[in-house]
Amino acid sequence: DTTNGTEQGNIIFTSTISGSATEVARTNPESETNDIFMGGFGNIRPVRNLSSGNMTLTAAMSGVDVVLSAGSAQTVTLPAKTTKGFVCRVIIASSQAHIIQSAATENVINGSIIDFNNTTGGTGLTSVANQGRITLANAAAGDILEFISTGALWLVDGKLNDTPTLATT
Repeated sequence: DTTNGTEQGNIIFTSTISGSATEVARTNPESETNDIFMGGFGNIRPVRNLSSGNMTLTAAMSGVDVVLSAGSAQTVTLPAKTTKGFVCRVIIASSQAHIIQSAATENVINGSIIDFNNTTGGTGLTSVANQGRITLANAAAGDILEFISTGALWLVDGKLNDTPTLATT
């Protein structure tokens, strides 16, 4: 796109699938694309600022950073665990009890979360094993969770202000 002299080039790759051109990659992903593709080759990650409501992620949104910034708790639902290679980050910008959960009845979130245990002043490690829901406690701007699908499990790596509440769905 070189309109208005901005000269920010963007190469978009398409593939013909069932007689229809479908975007499959771009060199510089934007936060909102014309099609549903959200990944890319550039170092700029697509960002969705969720200032209200909840969000259910789709397989086509791999690579997205979801920023939770509403004045009330929000829920982000991951796509089905079978979306092998899907990756996303959830970044907190408001102090609410936000929820990140797997698709219905998929208790397959595993990994570890470092928490700075704001209530006691220490640092802890929360082990996550076969869970379906992570609810933030005492959330703070800058809290972050990253999710990666293996096709059978969701792996989580996070850094939070306080110990989250884990639950199955």
